This record gives sequence, structure tokens and C-alpha cells, in this order.
Amino acid sequence: MRLTTWNNELPQGVPTSNALATLAPARIDWRITKLKQEYAFNYSRWVDDLTFSGSERILKFRRMFQRIVEDEGFKVRTDKTKTELAKDRQTVLNFVVNTKVNLSKEKRAAIRQEVVAAYNSGQPLSPSTAGKMFWLRSVNPEAGTRLVGRAKT
Repeated sequence: MRLTTWNNELPQGVPTSNALATLAPARIDWRITKLKQEYAFNYSRWVDDLTFSGSERILKFRRMFQRIVEDEGFKVRTDKTKTELAKDRQTVLNFVVNTKVNLSKEKRAAIRQEVVAAYNSGQPLSPSTAGKMFWLRSVNPEAGTRLVGRAKT
């Protein structure tokens, strides 16, 4: 473990960070997956972001999830822990996930505004603006394709 850590922590920003951070909580995944099978909720993880979904009864498991994470030697950042009910906007890693994965309305509008402003000025899209437009298309093909079509005219 010393080969991949610095001061007993995984360094961030090095090429191996995501791969190591993905492997580190494998026992957490195993333990939560056992619970998931018994109590019928959904669980996913991206590196160190854990996401749970299910009926409101899942709220009763919050303390147990925290205990599992802490038992495996990790800390739970309570300031980053949030509960979003079905009637609310649900976000995971800054994506809205209520019915399908999408960017927020505000983010889509900001990208659209940036592309339209460049189009109206007669200037070519900057690499940054083009990148945002194609990112939107990768997340929301319908909205992104319309915007790409508009930018090419």
C-alpha cells in the first residue's frame, strides 16, 4: 500500500488516482450489494461518490451506510451527504437523473446562450464553446444535435 499512497492517503491528480480510488472501496461495494439484494434498493458508485435510490424507506439505512463506510476505514463527508426525494431535482455528479441523465436546465441554457452569442456575432465557436456544445450532445443527443445544427448554419 505504501507504493501507491502519500502520508497514508491516495494522492489526487496522478494518472493512477481514479483506478486506485475505484479499487479501494471494493469491500464497501460487496457489503452494500448484499444489503441491496435483501432490501431492494439501487446502489452505484463512481470512484468515491456513493449513490443510493429507492423508496423513502431507504432513509432508514443512512446510518448503516455510514457505518459500513467507516468500518472499512473511510470517512463520510456529512457536508457532502444529501437526500433528494422523487419530487425534487435529483443530481448525481452534477447531472440531473430524475427520469434520464441530463444537464440541468440552467447549464443547457448557458451553453445554448454561449453558442447563439457566437453565431450572432459571426465569429467561429471557440474550442471551449464547441467542447461544451458537443458535451451537451453526448449527454442529451436531441438538444445537442439541434444546437450543433444551429451552429453550423
